[in-house]
Amino acid sequence: MKTHRSLRLGVAILALAAGACDCGEDGLSSVAPVIKASPSPLDFGRPFVGIGATRALEITNVGSAPLKVSGLRLAEGTHPGVGVTSEAFELGQGDLHTVMVRFVPQSEGPAYGAVLIDSDDPATPVLEVPLAGEGVARTGPVISVCVAGPQAGIPEGCEDPLRIDFGVVPFGQTRVATITIGSAGTAPLGVTSAAAEAGAHPSVSFEPATYAGSLAVGESQLIQVRFTPSVPETVTAVFQISSDDSERPLVPVVVTGGGVAPGVCPSEPLVDFGQVEVGMHADRSVTIESCGDVGLDLRSLAIESNPEFSVLAPPALPQRLEPGQSVQVDLRYAPTNPGRDQDRLVVGSSLPDSFVTLVGESRACDITVLPTALTFNPVGAGGSTTKSLLIENSGAVACQVTALRMAAGTSPEFSLVNPPGLPFSVNPGQSVTVQLGYAPTDGGSDTGTFEVASSDAGEPVIPVTLNGRRLNPGECGLAVIPDPIAFGAVPVGTSQTIQVQVQNTGTNSCTVSQVAFAASTSRDFRLASLTVPMLVRAGSSRTFDVVFTPRTAQPHTGELQIYTGLIPLTPDFFIPITGQGAGPMLCPMPSPLVFGTHTPGLPVPR
Repeated sequence: MKTHRSLRLGVAILALAAGACDCGEDGLSSVAPVIKASPSPLDFGRPFVGIGATRALEITNVGSAPLKVSGLRLAEGTHPGVGVTSEAFELGQGDLHTVMVRFVPQSEGPAYGAVLIDSDDPATPVLEVPLAGEGVARTGPVISVCVAGPQAGIPEGCEDPLRIDFGVVPFGQTRVATITIGSAGTAPLGVTSAAAEAGAHPSVSFEPATYAGSLAVGESQLIQVRFTPSVPETVTAVFQISSDDSERPLVPVVVTGGGVAPGVCPSEPLVDFGQVEVGMHADRSVTIESCGDVGLDLRSLAIESNPEFSVLAPPALPQRLEPGQSVQVDLRYAPTNPGRDQDRLVVGSSLPDSFVTLVGESRACDITVLPTALTFNPVGAGGSTTKSLLIENSGAVACQVTALRMAAGTSPEFSLVNPPGLPFSVNPGQSVTVQLGYAPTDGGSDTGTFEVASSDAGEPVIPVTLNGRRLNPGECGLAVIPDPIAFGAVPVGTSQTIQVQVQNTGTNSCTVSQVAFAASTSRDFRLASLTVPMLVRAGSSRTFDVVFTPRTAQPHTGELQIYTGLIPLTPDFFIPITGQGAGPMLCPMPSPLVFGTHTPGLPVPR
């Protein structure tokens, strides 16, 4: 058996250059194209009979004007196994064009011929490139595998590595090529297996999907290859052929192709409406562009779930967007509750759904009035007492307090002491204290309701229950100091203590039977140094401690309730408690973290 040897030739062809004629100081130089072909001669080496070899012929314009090549042809007497594509093309200065020339020897021995290149080179209108090669015969089983696909623009090729490249194909269309397995030796060829390897993309199919059998000398088996793209990316399939050819037992054919699909490209992957006050709205817009290689059928535009986002006057749908065309989508964020909101605009089209993230932060004022009920200390005839009422803004924007008033039916013994000017503003995290007075004019109990009206959309009017009674002769009278109990800002994890004093301003002893927190009080408050029941003699006072140990950096509120008498049924005193946990806060930026649209399988850092 003869072995295959490869020859590497690098023979330069001398082309005629456009000469310059010196016509004196004002003379002109000639301008003309000059053709050059490389390599020349073109040597195919020693390919096997019936299998052949392919070589690349490079045609270059080394002149100073554009070169027009009208075609390529074979010289008379050229070996019949030589083939070349005949085409016309044009080359600018320095441009290069590659032509594939194929030689399939039909018998043993040397073969000769030439490729003729016709062009408008005035010096060389026909450039001849000599051809050389020698056919080598093999004995026994010899496999021949060729690929072709004229309608798909795939040239015939029979030399390793074998490849079928369908290029880019629009979605919904199919391209077809063929694989021809032939027996080119002197004995039948046994094909043990011909099938796609595992992992072949389903966009590529083979018919028949598998083949195994014996091919007589000169006989062949045709495999049809079909490519119908299903994804907008390049896919691969390998068709592996196994035979009893001792020199080429495995012949792989690599099949590749890419899909051309419509594309959806929002002008921005995230629309941030910023901070919007509850009850107000903010409008933004996003552009949806058809950014693929073919038209996009836009079918729907909808908000996924959050009703606080909406699409304003959506465009007429469905509609066709050709590549480069776009529509503007107007969006609105109208929050009804404070907090951070997030949702997605769902873009329905001829592709799987696309999404645009929508974010916004709704801010509102939130007025809290503490305590929600005021019970005044018993007061003797002709006397008066006051209680403090805390008006706090725990929201994110300033609140306007528009009215401070006694509700209809309230006893006239209650009054607002030194009323502030209205309206007034309470900034986020701040509070204002107002004083309410009680001056009983007769015996018995007095009741009423004090109202705080504000711009708090969730609770525009907050009522405070008022209770009071006159101190009867011989009855004890207690006063609690301070009222309210305000800790201010305390670092998280540390403790601060305020001493509470219970004074008896009456003429008889009083018993404090129970001291407790209201159920809504923050658990970061606790009592200390307290023993009940507690006897407070006339003209004296007793003390206990309230301790604040914040665990979180946020406002903390509550209410201290004090019961008197031997049988504690209802509280007699309601003391508001406030405190602010202070500490460092972590604020991740940006939030949310948006990665946009990227190629699957590739990491995208942010």
